[in-house]
Amino acid sequence: MTMLRNNFYQVQKVLASEQQVEGELHFDATHDIFKGHFPNQPVVPGVCSLQIIKELLEEQLGVSLHLSTASQVKFLQLLTPELSPTYLLKWEELEAGISLNANFKIEKEVFKFSGIYHRKSK
Repeated sequence: MTMLRNNFYQVQKVLASEQQVEGELHFDATHDIFKGHFPNQPVVPGVCSLQIIKELLEEQLGVSLHLSTASQVKFLQLLTPELSPTYLLKWEELEAGISLNANFKIEKEVFKFSGIYHRKSK
């Protein structure tokens, strides 16, 4: 289920292969989230970055997921709505779940993530 896509952000230039997807994110600078985070100095909330990678992975796998373990979550610089970062998601299916490594870049990494997702039970 997408909560933010096509509302808070849009995706362009998508290149997908069997266990990898990359593309470019574009944020809606007029979105209400930016009115509170932060007034007159909008920043993409960290929780939104986590939701975006979850939505992108769910779309690629065609399943609903929940985050089980986040072994690395690093916000390396502020991500503002006028920036259009590229993203790269690489995953692997393991017994423990779906292992994901993801990042957003603008010349250099601005966000890094490693963690395990599980398929949601119906």
